[in-house]
Amino acid sequence: MGKRSAPRVAVLIDGEVTVHMASDDGNYDTLCGLDENDPEIGFEPAEVPLNGRARIDCEHCRSLWKSAQKYTRSDFKDTP
Repeated sequence: MGKRSAPRVAVLIDGEVTVHMASDDGNYDTLCGLDENDPEIGFEPAEVPLNGRARIDCEHCRSLWKSAQKYTRSDFKDTP
């Protein structure tokens, strides 16, 4: 069985495509808090293939990921 790739979100921000870690909190599309479809501030969904090979290039997502690596499941209250 091959390794599953984590979901990614491509966002077009003022003409430049950035690739982010996807969020599953329901409020934002990216881990760093962007909504991929917010034309009022210049964000649009980007048309790039996100087949697991797209590299995440958002420094904010990277920083959050690095910080989260310090924790394990047992650090959370709702974990048995």
